[in-house]
Amino acid sequence: MSYWGCARGGVSRCAWAVPFAYLDKVDKWVRARSDMSFVRPVVLEHYRVPRGTAHLHIYVVDSNHPALNP
Repeated sequence: MSYWGCARGGVSRCAWAVPFAYLDKVDKWVRARSDMSFVRPVVLEHYRVPRGTAHLHIYVVDSNHPALNP
């Protein structure tokens, strides 16, 4: 994920769609990654992609996610 955050015409953003029961574990896992910055939980129902976003990738968390199976 070298140069993560830079995309032609804007920045790259990513999100994890997390069942509420897994939120704390996945949040801790994401914050521990050195390539992530400005980490915060949001409700996708109310989320609007910020201006300047060129790429948005949403990862879906299930019971096989690394944050849940250390």
